[in-house]
Formats: sequence, C-alpha cells, structure tokens
Amino acid sequence: MRISAQGSAGISMQPLPRRVRKIWLVLHVVSSVGWLGVEVALLALGLTGLTADDPLTVRAMWTAAASLADTLLMPASVLTVLTGVVLGMGTKWGLAKYYWVFVKLVIGLLLFVASAFTLNDNLQTAADLAAASHPYSGGEAISLAGMMSVIGLLGLTAAVLSITKPWGRINWRRTRKPARATRTRAQETS
Repeated sequence: MRISAQGSAGISMQPLPRRVRKIWLVLHVVSSVGWLGVEVALLALGLTGLTADDPLTVRAMWTAAASLADTLLMPASVLTVLTGVVLGMGTKWGLAKYYWVFVKLVIGLLLFVASAFTLNDNLQTAADLAAASHPYSGGEAISLAGMMSVIGLLGLTAAVLSITKPWGRINWRRTRKPARATRTRAQETS
C-alpha cells in the first residue's frame, strides 16, 4: 500500500482491490453492528439494573453489563474505527472528502474515547456498588443511563449516515472573492 498526498484533501492510499475492499467492508459492517448491539445490550442491562427492586437482580445486571463492556466493547470499537479508517483511505470516499464520512470518523473517535475512558469505568463502579448493596441511584443513575443512551444514539446516527450518505463533498479550498472592479480616473474618462 502506497500512501501519497492528495492535495488539501489529506492523505489517501492506493485504491483497495475489489476483493480486499469487500473483506474490509464486511469487517467494518460486522464490527459496527456488533458495537451498536453491545451498546443497546448495555443500555438494557443498565436500565434493568436501575429499575429493579430485587438486590440480586440489580447485582446481576450491573455485573453482566461490566463484563460485557470489558470483553466486547473495546475490541468492537477498535475494530470499527480501524476498518473505517482503512476503508476511508482505500476507497473513493476518503476520510475527509465527504461530510458523512468525516462525521462518522468523528463519531467513531468520540465513542471510542467515551467507551475506553468513561463508560467501562462507570459500569465497573456500578457493578462494585451493587455487589456492596449500594447501587446507583438518583443523579448518578440518571447520568449513567443518559450516557449510555447518547452513546447508543450516536452509534445509530453513524449507521444511518452510512446508508443515506447525506450532504455531499467537503470543499477544503477557500473560494476567492471576485476581484473588485476598481476603475482608475484614466479608465473613467476614456
């Protein structure tokens, strides 16, 4: 794979051969749908853990959510971002040529950071508190449910962008304003 500069649009690779591109595309779709599925499952487990009255159910839900996040969330997020970058660089779409691709890249990076540094820790804290019979409640519970909802909604937004491909190309070149016609006195008199 040869990397070459492509003007102001950024860096792109030589186009991926058709068979290789399809393999990367399958990996991207499967990991993206898997990531979204994990997020929805975490939300379901979290909401059940927040609303259940039985302490054993609360403990089980938070323990399952923490375990699911530890084992599947990070691999799915890393694979989704990696395959997206390879596809962006190795296809006509690029990473920063089209608004929908660029927005998906930003969403993917934000979700990766949120998953790696916030969600996993909060889910483990919720599991530890439930195991100690002090489950999340009040503002903490609403905050965690809100975080999981926003993460799921952003993942869904990225999926919709992949299908609809809205907005068109990004014009990174600054358009010049037409030069103002200034007449000199000599031009005016002639």
